[in-house]
Amino acid sequence: MKRNQAYRFWRSAAQCLLGSLGVAAVTFTCFRLQTGPILGALPDLIIVALLSLSSSFVPAVLVSVAAALLLDYFLMPPIFSLTLDNPRDVVALVVFLTTAWAITALISQRKRAEERIRQSEGELRQIIDAIPQQVFVFGADWSPRFANQRELEYTGLTPQEAQSKDAVAKIFHPEDLKKLEVFRDQMRSEGAAFEMEARLRGKDGRYRWFLIRDNPLRDEHGRILRWYGTRTDIEDRKQAEEALRKAQALFENFFEFSPNAIVVTDGNGRITKVNPEVENVFGYAETELAGLPVEILMPERFRAIHPEHRGRYTAHPSARPMGTGLELYGRRKDGAEFPVDIMLSPVGTADNPIFLGVVRDVSEKKRAEEALQRSQEQLRKNEEQARRDLLQIIDAIPQQVFVFDADWNPLFANQRELEYTGLTAQEAQSKDAVGKIFHPEDFKKLEVLRERMISEGTPFEMEARIRGKDGQYRWFLIRDNPLRDQHGRVLRWYGTRTDIEDRKQAEEALRKAQADLAHAVRIMTMGELAASIAHEVNQPISGIVINGNTCLRWLAGDPPNLDEAREAARRIVRDGKRAGDVIARIRAMAKKTPPAKERLDMDEVIREVVTLAGDEMRRNSVALRLELANGLAPVLADRVQLQQVVLNLVMNGIEAERTVGEWPRELIIRTQNDEAGQVLVTVQDTGIGLDPQSMERVFDAFYTTKHGGMGMGLSISRSIIQAHGGRLWAVRNDGPGMSFHFTVPTYE
Repeated sequence: MKRNQAYRFWRSAAQCLLGSLGVAAVTFTCFRLQTGPILGALPDLIIVALLSLSSSFVPAVLVSVAAALLLDYFLMPPIFSLTLDNPRDVVALVVFLTTAWAITALISQRKRAEERIRQSEGELRQIIDAIPQQVFVFGADWSPRFANQRELEYTGLTPQEAQSKDAVAKIFHPEDLKKLEVFRDQMRSEGAAFEMEARLRGKDGRYRWFLIRDNPLRDEHGRILRWYGTRTDIEDRKQAEEALRKAQALFENFFEFSPNAIVVTDGNGRITKVNPEVENVFGYAETELAGLPVEILMPERFRAIHPEHRGRYTAHPSARPMGTGLELYGRRKDGAEFPVDIMLSPVGTADNPIFLGVVRDVSEKKRAEEALQRSQEQLRKNEEQARRDLLQIIDAIPQQVFVFDADWNPLFANQRELEYTGLTAQEAQSKDAVGKIFHPEDFKKLEVLRERMISEGTPFEMEARIRGKDGQYRWFLIRDNPLRDQHGRVLRWYGTRTDIEDRKQAEEALRKAQADLAHAVRIMTMGELAASIAHEVNQPISGIVINGNTCLRWLAGDPPNLDEAREAARRIVRDGKRAGDVIARIRAMAKKTPPAKERLDMDEVIREVVTLAGDEMRRNSVALRLELANGLAPVLADRVQLQQVVLNLVMNGIEAERTVGEWPRELIIRTQNDEAGQVLVTVQDTGIGLDPQSMERVFDAFYTTKHGGMGMGLSISRSIIQAHGGRLWAVRNDGPGMSFHFTVPTYE
């Protein structure tokens, strides 16, 4: 507050100073031009008037006094003196001051009036913006002039956009805009107030219904100056009206086409209206029942007591069935009685009670209920018989059947299960029954599987050893499937146990036979590589002999050269280890051992095989090119079996190139990581290739294209790769020769 007062004070002081300087400059100019006091007073009055317009009353008064003093001093005799000798000059100064003060007072009064008008307009605008309606003003030609804040907030238009000619077209629904234009053309000639309902689009792009009212403002001659209007949101009312219309239409359709008889009565129990179904149910036409008491539709034995019941219901009406728990009957026009269900509902007001009764003939329902009761009794008997038959079937099937609850508690075991395990029915339903008969190793696997199945709820199967009553374990294939309710929750687990002991023994015998056959093939392959193996062993042995003789010579010297002898001895040890490594690899491939999967480097396996087959490639003039990938993932496999596969493919490639003379003989071995999490190995030759017929049978057992071959190498190789979870296949090259590919899963 103090800051504002100081600001106004210094502002007035500045205006006083500027005004005084202005009149001083004007008076001095008039003095130099010798214009006289009258002509000098006119510019001073203009300055006072301008100052009054831009400042308050006090600065203007002070400046007018300063102007009078300057006029007296410079322009009225005696010059340069504030005294006045002529009375007319006194009168002139008084007139000047009076005129200046009058101008100042009038201008100040006008400014105050304008300020009050601005305040009134601001208050009016606040009121217009605050009212719960959209307010707008149009010119006589319907050009927009004003829209209140609520209108702008709903439409999202700016004040400038709301005053544009196309503002109405932007927000009105196209259908309603056409109606509005027709109305406005009519109102332009008639000049009467009007109202209409229309859909206006909000800033969210959705239309809402509004009630639009427009009233004209006329001058004294009756000419329209403005159109003032409001827009009231009636969307909720329109929706309510539409809902009411649909409800009325639905009720009328329900009343006319209902499959049940509907009787409407007044507060005295007299029938006022019935639907067409009443005639079908009771045999009365609507005209026959109008005005009669509703008891006409009841058996005579109920008519006397019913008015009392009706009176109690009229006093406390509610929508409810009539005669809850009682058997109700209606009476037809011919006197026949029939069972009914009646639903009562009040639909009028307290002053004008109306009651609606829906009557349904339940004769068919009664007969159906009786038939259903007989059917249910028969069904119960059939279910009991079916249960007995099902138990006999379950006990007779060649599998062990069992049932568990959702938490794997035993509920049932068939007779075959009891006979095999030697458990009683009570023992088979105990919590530790499974633990008693399962092999300990398999029981741990089963518990892990069941924990997972409780959360996942999916079927599963496993193979496990189960102990019989003789104490011996046999292999079983176990399958469990869940029974779910409508919400997907597991209610029961149903399962079977199939004896697969004979199959497991056959598989073991087959596996042993395959291992024996693979071993035989390895031995044959080693026989084919005898010369290469002899060469590989002979090289380090020759080195040992040479280095031994060298060592003896250094020791025989005088004096003995111990450093050179020591170096020769180191070379002997190195060549001995080299010979030992070659023999160890040969023994590993020739030895008959069970498969043992381990973490392997595929590139290392390939290098070991290439070392064994190196001399064979040299004797057949086959150039070897290794394209081994950097950063190759390790694999999980049996070393000897993978060596057998690679060696078989390498020997086949060498064999295919023996008769080639038109192009270079080359064998390429390539490794890489594939996208499926496996290592891909390719053995590519430039041999004579295979014809289409041979391509189809190349992996068949006992099929061979080599002279004297057994036809088992590729068949066994494919079995080995498949047992490792991989795949072996052959592809003809774009040029000469074949490419054999196989994959092995990576180690995780």
